[in-house]
Amino acid sequence: TVTLVSATLAAHRSTAAKTSGRRIITHELLPEKIALARETFAVCGIDELVNLVEGDAVEKLGEIDDIAFCFLDCEKEIYEACWDIVSTKM
Repeated sequence: TVTLVSATLAAHRSTAAKTSGRRIITHELLPEKIALARETFAVCGIDELVNLVEGDAVEKLGEIDDIAFCFLDCEKEIYEACWDIVSTKM
């Protein structure tokens, strides 16, 4: 599992995920950003490689195991909380 918190980076990392047989997981909280991310993934033809998790990343990150790569792109107020969760799963 490749965990990302950035829709733009997910589009760029899709080739690596496809080659390695992994999937990309990205989190988004805001409805307008969720819609934009889904559109971006569809236009790029990677929507089958990306699992877009809707909701608070701090609440949802704990559900993921086996993280091979993580790029955190989040508000500075939650950065440490997100890092504390994902760093134990890498």
